[in-house]
Amino acid sequence: MFVNTNKDALMVFMIVNTIVRHVKMPHFFFFVILISNISFSQDYIKFRNTLNEANYWFYNQNYDSALFYFEKANKIDFKFYPCEYHNFSRTLWEKNKKSKSLNVVQKNGIKEFFLKDTTFYIGLEYLVRLKISKKMKSIDELENYPQYDLIEVLHNRDITDRKKLQTINDTNTIEYKSTFKQLLYNDSINRVDFLDYIKKNGFQGEKGHSPICFLKLMLHLEADWFFLNYNFFLNELKTGRMEPWIFAMTCDRMFTSLECPQSKPYNIYLPVKTNFSPEFNFLNAINIGLDPFYINMNSSIYPKGKTPQKTVNYDYYKKRKSNFNCLRIEQ
Repeated sequence: MFVNTNKDALMVFMIVNTIVRHVKMPHFFFFVILISNISFSQDYIKFRNTLNEANYWFYNQNYDSALFYFEKANKIDFKFYPCEYHNFSRTLWEKNKKSKSLNVVQKNGIKEFFLKDTTFYIGLEYLVRLKISKKMKSIDELENYPQYDLIEVLHNRDITDRKKLQTINDTNTIEYKSTFKQLLYNDSINRVDFLDYIKKNGFQGEKGHSPICFLKLMLHLEADWFFLNYNFFLNELKTGRMEPWIFAMTCDRMFTSLECPQSKPYNIYLPVKTNFSPEFNFLNAINIGLDPFYINMNSSIYPKGKTPQKTVNYDYYKKRKSNFNCLRIEQ
């Protein structure tokens, strides 16, 4: 199955073969457009898949393979997420390339991550670690987003009425109905303001980890609005300005809101057992540079032996790992 072929044709065939049987027909059009428009030729998607492969081997403590893919990704003209630079540095340390390891983490890592990282860098003196950390960026610098005050306004507007609704038990009361009406009105304003913000400033993408409120804003907006602006968000993804996990979670959320929870294309938002085969989910993931092994929002580092949350199909993929390489299909 995983051979060089006409990838777009393969993807459309798989979609038609699977979805006609399982997805409600009014939503079939959206799903075909959703997947078949994505091209395998995007450099950023290839870059993300290379890093996904590196992270898989890193978390499985195969540092030879991890180093191969980290170095391969490092030759592509995009930036790692900060936690991935930490994993790259840790891998180099485990391979006894200590000077390069410390250079990578000092130049690209996060001070708070490095100082609390006690399961790697064994043998590194505390005073040396402290000296290196003083030259590193802090989390506050990483989260210095343009017009962040506007995003805070949008986020507060988004959550205020939702929190209030959770405290009202009777959905037939005037209070509930008026609050819900206000929520819908606020969502309509947020749609306009948020899209305007993204068009001016972009998502953070490879520049740094996007704030979680970006995701919340995306998840709470309407499916029709998302599909209407689908090509815009897809382009943000392809060019490295939007993180694959935000794109994928939003797509999944929209299919859930359309009452198609068993037909989520990526299955990382409230993951469940879907109608699709593991092979289909894997192709969907690597088609946008999404990690098929871990639900990894790239926001933290993990101690040795610990990993991000595993995907529903992780064990299936691991058992057949020779078939499930993120770069097996030529990009």
